[in-house]
Amino acid sequence: MPTARRKRRPPCSSPCSLAALALVVGAGLLLAVAYYL
Repeated sequence: MPTARRKRRPPCSSPCSLAALALVVGAGLLLAVAYYL
């Protein structure tokens, strides 16, 4: 559960979020491939 005391991240909104999204999507695809194989 996220609390109100969160560390403020440095302003790198677009690239960081994009990299995180790509990482999550890649992990999901890998998991799906592992399930199908």
